[in-house]
Amino acid sequence: MKSYNNKFLVFILPAIFLYYSATAQFSISDTAITKSSLTKKSFSDSSTFFNQLYYSSVLGEDFIVYRNVSAPIDFKLNYSDNILPGFKGVSSLLNYPNDSLPINTSHIRYVKGSKLEQIFDAGFRQRIFGRFSINGNFRTINSPGFFINQLNKILNYDLGVAYQSKDARLSMAFNFQPSVVNLQLNGGVKYDSLVSGIANNAGKSLEVNLTDASMRLRKKYLNYIFDYKSSINDSVLRPVWFVNSKLDYSQISYSYKSETVNDDFYSLVNFDSTSTDDSLFFSSVHYTVIPGFSLRLYNSTLSIFNISSFEINNYHYFGSTLNYEVFSTGAGIRFLKGRSSSVFQGVFNSSDEFESGFEISFSSSLKSKNYPFSLIVSSNYKSAFPSPLLENYNSNHFKWTNNFSNTEILNSSLSLVNEDGRYKIKASWMNVKDYIFFNSVAVPHQRIEPFNIMQVRSNLRVHLYRKWFLFADLSFQKTDNENTYRMPFIYSYASVFHESLIIKNAMRISYGTGCHYFSKFYADAFMPATSQFYIQNIVKIGGYPYIDLFVNFRIKTVDFFLKIENASSGFIDLDSFYSLHQPTPGRTLKAGINWNFKDNQPRR
Repeated sequence: MKSYNNKFLVFILPAIFLYYSATAQFSISDTAITKSSLTKKSFSDSSTFFNQLYYSSVLGEDFIVYRNVSAPIDFKLNYSDNILPGFKGVSSLLNYPNDSLPINTSHIRYVKGSKLEQIFDAGFRQRIFGRFSINGNFRTINSPGFFINQLNKILNYDLGVAYQSKDARLSMAFNFQPSVVNLQLNGGVKYDSLVSGIANNAGKSLEVNLTDASMRLRKKYLNYIFDYKSSINDSVLRPVWFVNSKLDYSQISYSYKSETVNDDFYSLVNFDSTSTDDSLFFSSVHYTVIPGFSLRLYNSTLSIFNISSFEINNYHYFGSTLNYEVFSTGAGIRFLKGRSSSVFQGVFNSSDEFESGFEISFSSSLKSKNYPFSLIVSSNYKSAFPSPLLENYNSNHFKWTNNFSNTEILNSSLSLVNEDGRYKIKASWMNVKDYIFFNSVAVPHQRIEPFNIMQVRSNLRVHLYRKWFLFADLSFQKTDNENTYRMPFIYSYASVFHESLIIKNAMRISYGTGCHYFSKFYADAFMPATSQFYIQNIVKIGGYPYIDLFVNFRIKTVDFFLKIENASSGFIDLDSFYSLHQPTPGRTLKAGINWNFKDNQPRR
């Protein structure tokens, strides 16, 4: 650990006044909680904070090179819907991770790593006059990467203004979110066999597949929300009318270029054997309006509503343009009685480009006064349009024309939740038909035959002994068709930590270790030119633990942490990969600070 003493001085001490990555999309939690927090429904209300982990390859939580790609499935299959065609690997980077912040608050967050990656995040939400409030947020992420010719940068902004009437019957909000993502996608190391033992820490000396490949992604997103209700009085047998509406506008451009073509990496060249040029432009206008009414019947409330939406899309690539529209209409009903609730809704979707689709969903939450548990039952059926990217595409290395059917998904789950948030178990089942995926040569293919995905997941948060605590997350998951959809059979994350007050109870400190483990499986590989995941049968990942060591501090509204990620690297003689061609960077030291400023001014 001698080499880390110098890194401690260089990276940790300067970082003691600024803090951690606040992005939920780059996080897996090393947990620190108090005994009192175990009785709270929301685990995030802990007296100390969740460590926000940022994996320095610098891509979003849905990018395959992260170790959390093997986390439990949330049944979000890799098909793209009409809102954002393509860009599966980088879509989460385009949005600023909005927190539900109260009015009159601001924050500064900073994290620094021994691999020279860093994150800066600052924002505020303040009431300016009368009933108006404004918010502004800025985030920048930089990383030199771990391999030759790799430098990544992400910029996210969030600007908005909101209004709420004095009687809270009318509210409006407008938000603008521009984003820029620049990534040098080198395709990973060229020879996976050279990565063994400590060699996975010598990334800059490893030859890569694509020496000059770069991707630039831009997004402009505008959002307007309008909500109105006829009364805030929930009087018996008197209906309350309401109208909720939302207008979204998105404009996205994608450009991928490489002046040097790797014939081993790209198996097909259509028109230029010396360079790569993939680009795509997409814009969308989407308006949704939900009128309805609520009626209180003594200790029950009944709500009936209509759902209508209209969408205009423009999709352009290499001289080809596709314009299409989507119309949706439906209805829903919600029933509340005591501590239980049930919701049912159905929506029909039609388009001038795709076959019609629809979605039906039901959920019910049953709570008992006699038992501290809630039983939640949910079921959803959806017939989803294929993305235009999956239907037609033409570039230097990829060309396809398809006529895919809608993907049909039936998803059902049963959950048992302890009301103080300490225990939760959930069993899920999904049946999928006409699933569209990218096959082993990275082109889209549709599996007509249905297949099933099953999962049992449990969460545990307990007080072990005196000031020692445990957080555990364990999942077992299985599919009956691994040629189409793959995931590890076992996923687990556990953290054991000590938490106490020191320095005359002025500082809270927690320290401990976290271990992330998932069983071996053929994780999907990543195709930089199309930013899509595809099936591969070359490298299995998993089967070894990732062990982290951490210490967290809190003084009033200031949190800061020290952390060694993947501390087991070098001690366990295993070749550890994120996916095909993507070895782990080895042991990484990180430090950060989060400073929240709260102004509890009285509401006017």
